[in-house]
Amino acid sequence: MVPARLVVPIIPEMSFHAAAALWGTVLTAYNALVSFANLTACDHVLISGASSGVGIAAIQIARQVGAIPI
Repeated sequence: MVPARLVVPIIPEMSFHAAAALWGTVLTAYNALVSFANLTACDHVLISGASSGVGIAAIQIARQVGAIPI
């Protein structure tokens, strides 16, 4: 059994495989920025691969914590 706080709904058009793969990019960016680098509000972060899946997730995560993505 999985706790409800860990379950995320997916849109009907998305397959289970695509939904599972989506989290790989988000978690990669999150671990690098928040867990490893301790990114906080007003920090500046250079995202060199901003057009990739991980780069786009990094931009979104940086903005979410109040950091400034470059």
